[in-house]
Amino acid sequence: MQSVAWEVTSRVGVVALDRPETRNSVDEPSLRALKTVLERMLSDTGVRAVVLTGKGDCFCSGVNLKSESADTADTGSVRAFIADVVNPIIGLIRHAPKPVIAAVNGPAIGFGVALAIACDIVLAARSASFALSFVKVGAVLDGGASFQVARSIGEARARAIALLGMPVSAQQAEQWGLIWQTVDAEALQEAALALAEALASGSAHAIATIKRQLAAAHGQAPAALLEAEAALQAEAFSGPDFREALGAYQEKRPPRFPD
Repeated sequence: MQSVAWEVTSRVGVVALDRPETRNSVDEPSLRALKTVLERMLSDTGVRAVVLTGKGDCFCSGVNLKSESADTADTGSVRAFIADVVNPIIGLIRHAPKPVIAAVNGPAIGFGVALAIACDIVLAARSASFALSFVKVGAVLDGGASFQVARSIGEARARAIALLGMPVSAQQAEQWGLIWQTVDAEALQEAALALAEALASGSAHAIATIKRQLAAAHGQAPAALLEAEAALQAEAFSGPDFREALGAYQEKRPPRFPD
């Protein structure tokens, strides 16, 4: 697909927005292509982890306001597009049993921020930045940004950067907890792939379950949370991954988790 590049190597799928001439802006065709590729990667049993990045010097500059669909948008079409394409992409990433790593190689703007922080782990080049610039064009937050940004960095910071549309440097985003880590730009791809390969070698069952736990934990009553943890841990202890890890520990070797 011309707007999205992808490849699979050593159980890691790499998906890249591939419109560097538009700073990886997105429109309906490119987002539908991204959705299709993500569905393919996340359903492929040979892929154990996914890296999401952008080609060129920008991660994603948000919606392409010069596109024909943006120019002719109305209330009904926008709502349908978000419900049919935008939200399912965020849902695919957040609810996938496999880990998804964002390798933010440059500015993430508008929807680009929502796309990046939907991922499980976000690495960013030190030259990258994050800008909730929706307000600059008279638009509002989407892609789950209204929830995830405030959850990550707190309401005071979220309100300031969303209402002002101001960019936040990658270093500041790391300090605030919006992303996990910054690295030198030239080391970003290698660092993301190394992280993905480490996750791909881990327990697929444990990773999928932990993702579900973290997604469900927000707002859950402590007693219900503890009860759910106990049930899931009992299930894990009786599963093949725990047995393999226990055997590896006793035999002083790395575990070899089943696919």
